[in-house]
Amino acid sequence: MTTHAAERRAAVRIRPIDELPSRARLVEGERRIELRVLDVSVGGFAVAGDPELRAEEGRELRVELDLGRFGKFEVLGVIRHCAEEPSGAVGVQIVDPRREVTGALGRYIAELLERGASS
Repeated sequence: MTTHAAERRAAVRIRPIDELPSRARLVEGERRIELRVLDVSVGGFAVAGDPELRAEEGRELRVELDLGRFGKFEVLGVIRHCAEEPSGAVGVQIVDPRREVTGALGRYIAELLERGASS
C-alpha cells in the first residue's frame, strides 16, 4: 500500500446524502467554481466537477466547504489523488485544519452515519 493510499484510508470517508448535502466551491481570486462532493472525512474530501484538477496532484487550493447546518468554512487543501477514470474524482487533504473545521466535519459525518449514509 502506498503512503497516499494509507492517508486516504486513515479516516472514515462517507458519501453525503440528499437529506444532508455538502457543497464545495473552488476559490480562485474572485471566481468560485462549483464542485460536486463525492465523500468527506475529518481530514479531507473528494470532489468532481472541474477537469482542470485531474492532473495536478500536489496543487494547493482554497475551497469553500459548506456543510449546511454544521457550518461553512474556507479551507486550504492539497490534491493528494486524481482518479484516472472518467469520473474525474479528486482527493483533497485539508492542510492544518482548524479545530472548528474538524469538529464540524466530525459532527456532520456522525449525522450521516446515523442516517445510514454509505462509505
